[in-house]
Amino acid sequence: MEGYQDIALYLAKNVPRSGVVLFAGYRDANLIFDLAAIGDRPDIAIVRADKLFLTAQAGERRRGVKQADDDEAMIAKRLRDLGASYLVVQPGFWSDLAVTVRFFKVTNGSDYSKVAHFGLTGDLSTQDGQDGIDVLQPTYPVAA
Repeated sequence: MEGYQDIALYLAKNVPRSGVVLFAGYRDANLIFDLAAIGDRPDIAIVRADKLFLTAQAGERRRGVKQADDDEAMIAKRLRDLGASYLVVQPGFWSDLAVTVRFFKVTNGSDYSKVAHFGLTGDLSTQDGQDGIDVLQPTYPVAA
């Protein structure tokens, strides 16, 4: 997969020290590996959005997913409380789930602005989509 290294380099350059990044998309391991491979930013914490809002057995989505019943206001509060300085989001990620739709409504609102976009190439599956990955930054002051 090409593209995750570019995202990792962008984050390494821009995330403040001891910063938090929220990832909402497929192939989180690719991003985490590429960020770790840079080597000089072990202080960046990656939080997976699916772990905040969904419960599913690893690799077993087809057996069912339990969704948080958070409404948009609750999701917005959880994101603010998380203190993420950047959100890495993949359009279409689990968009058939109600809580994910609400998550994307929040992140597409006025609290976030898109600061970068990265294309993905390589052995893409249908889950990877064709829209690449966006990096969002909160428009509000982030509390550490």
